[in-house]
Amino acid sequence: MNRLFFSGFIILFLLSPVGFADEISSSIQCDGATWVSSSVQGQDEHYSGSFFTTDLSSLMRILHLGDSVEVFTSQESSGPMGIDEYSDRGSNSSDEASRCMFTLPGNVTVGRSEIVASGLFSGGRYVSSRELSDVLGARFQVNGSGLLLTRAESDDGNRTVRFGSDVGGMMNVTERMVLGD
Repeated sequence: MNRLFFSGFIILFLLSPVGFADEISSSIQCDGATWVSSSVQGQDEHYSGSFFTTDLSSLMRILHLGDSVEVFTSQESSGPMGIDEYSDRGSNSSDEASRCMFTLPGNVTVGRSEIVASGLFSGGRYVSSRELSDVLGARFQVNGSGLLLTRAESDDGNRTVRFGSDVGGMMNVTERMVLGD
């Protein structure tokens, strides 16, 4: 078991980009414990995710880094598992020509969207897909037992949208969120 976990860690380490890679993927089957963490930070976008599984489990992760960031995660465990995913997207505006003291200063965030999902489960399956492009999108499905918290917020300066859901116990949850332009 330790050899399998250590091999998965080495594979993830070797696949981690020194510069920018087009895609990073990993697949781990284990009868023990896994912990996978990743983050991507761009000029106007950010994604971070941490996942752990225990007992007999599988975890698959794909990060596609191109013009947009696309993330796919699938994890299943017969024992405790946890998820923590965060993504945000902001749009900046720079107005160097305006010298009026009543206008917004240059390089301020005018719009911002963020989506968060956190959960602690006694077992089950979690599947997630996220996209950071012109819009911020997230889809996830949970089938298991435990606690799931999701939050989303979008603010473009004219309208603010907030969403939250808390689910506890045996659950089958499907959510889809698209925020932005």
